[in-house]
Amino acid sequence: MLVWLAVFASQTGLSQRRANCELSVYGSLKIDVCGNEKSKQFILLMSIGEVKRADSLYGFNYEIQFNNKKVKFTDALYLNTLSEFMDAKTANINNTQGKISGYAVTFGLEPIYANKPLIAFNGLWISDCPDTAQFVINYIEFTDEFKVSIDTLKPAFLIGVVDSTKDRIFKFTVSPDSVWIGENTFEFDASVQVPLNSRLSYFDIDTKYDPNLIMLDSVAVIDSNIEYLISDYNENGTTFKFSVKSDDGKVCNLKFFGKSKNNLDFSTEILFNPVFERECKCVVSSTSDSLIVSRKMASHVNDKENNINDIDFGTSILIYDVMGNLIYKGEKIPDNLSSLSNGVYFVVEYSGMKKMLKKLINVNY
Repeated sequence: MLVWLAVFASQTGLSQRRANCELSVYGSLKIDVCGNEKSKQFILLMSIGEVKRADSLYGFNYEIQFNNKKVKFTDALYLNTLSEFMDAKTANINNTQGKISGYAVTFGLEPIYANKPLIAFNGLWISDCPDTAQFVINYIEFTDEFKVSIDTLKPAFLIGVVDSTKDRIFKFTVSPDSVWIGENTFEFDASVQVPLNSRLSYFDIDTKYDPNLIMLDSVAVIDSNIEYLISDYNENGTTFKFSVKSDDGKVCNLKFFGKSKNNLDFSTEILFNPVFERECKCVVSSTSDSLIVSRKMASHVNDKENNINDIDFGTSILIYDVMGNLIYKGEKIPDNLSSLSNGVYFVVEYSGMKKMLKKLINVNY
């Protein structure tokens, strides 16, 4: 029958040297909590340093405690450990209680010795949140032949983090070239990219502007990976609320709609800022954007080339500036051209697949 000797008992007459029994994590001490399962795996080692033949190691038993909300263990790893050479060994992993207990013993006349850990375990990080997991040796006991006195039982730590990678950035972008301004309405395009596997369920786009001049009142979602829920108005702007239907990492296109408060000249900047819950989410940062919306009343308009009466109002009317930017699209030329800034504009008649230049507008201030 084997007789176990607790490390806390007196070993004055047997000890030839002293050592610490410590736990350690093999490799990196950090785990990316947003990585795949393979990247969340780790190996926990228990070691007392190099064991010599004269130390007379014939067996040991132990208990290790861990936080089962953060990590779990799958099996013991005997290869390349002192336990590999033991005749009998077992490891009872209880992930419900957060404990590992077991033993390893040899029945031969020769002791086990090598510069290897006593035993190792395969583990997996299971928490979604950045945190620190601690591993503690509750006790370790050796057979009474063992001639090493254990001074300290040292714990190990594993740190869960969200790695800062460029694909974990929440991106919001406004397209300034898409701005269209009518008599008392305006619209523009934007896009949002929710990071792949972000774990986001909801997010807001918070806007700030001068509410005495304009109001952003609605948004249309062009793609299906997010859903527009509701708008909240406040004294500084509008907050648009969305739900994430699929955090597949794809870009989702949006179209915002707004109104001007009067028919006078105005110029105001709109600030856009994404807002979302960051705790335990796989998002490290976000990008904001801004847009200047302005309108100038035309003081004098000269029409050249074809007369307005030459236009077939059964077709679509497109108005471009000299840079080729689409300024207006509708069924007819607007009666009020006050939204046009100083410059030359081309009126194009669009019917089916055909476009025809019908009019040139010269706006002077």
